[in-house]
Amino acid sequence: MKIVVILISMYINVVYAENIVTSDALIDEFSIQFKLKNWVKAERLAMKLNNSNPKKYFLLAMLYGTKENPKHDKTKTVQYYEMAMKAKDLVAQEILVWVYLIQQEPEYSNYERGVKLAKDLLPKYKQLIAKGEDTDGGLHRALGRFYLFGVGVKKDLNVAVAYYEGAAKLGDKKSIKLVPYIYKLIDKIKKIKEKE
Repeated sequence: MKIVVILISMYINVVYAENIVTSDALIDEFSIQFKLKNWVKAERLAMKLNNSNPKKYFLLAMLYGTKENPKHDKTKTVQYYEMAMKAKDLVAQEILVWVYLIQQEPEYSNYERGVKLAKDLLPKYKQLIAKGEDTDGGLHRALGRFYLFGVGVKKDLNVAVAYYEGAAKLGDKKSIKLVPYIYKLIDKIKKIKEKE
């Protein structure tokens, strides 16, 4: 009996490992086809991913959200980001925050939902940062944006700039470019307040 359990366990581990390798290979090939704008091949590759893999839905959202793609479809894009978010993809949740906040079309504009998603996301990002899991500065930049615009939190330019500076220190190129502009914005606001 022990031998059967061990063999089953080994088989499960091998199948699981093969699925991971297959998923990584599919995602890598998707990235290549996406960059080459080979939309049909990219779509086929994403569809081959297991339905339990949240990256499947994120990749499909990217694919349908790309305006150059002849199959560009905002509704599918939002639906796939929602599916990825439900599968615990935090980047998909962050994207949905901004989709719901800035879209002009009534079917996508949902300020309350965007703020709710932001409030849910903020502590998760802060926890990941506290664990040292923000290696490229993306999480710092995201939090900086939330504080800069007051989304899900009270607007605070000083906290925003601190997060952007943290992102810049981690090498985030967008933040490196934004920090000087944020300082200029803060100076302009101070000057306006002094005149009042």
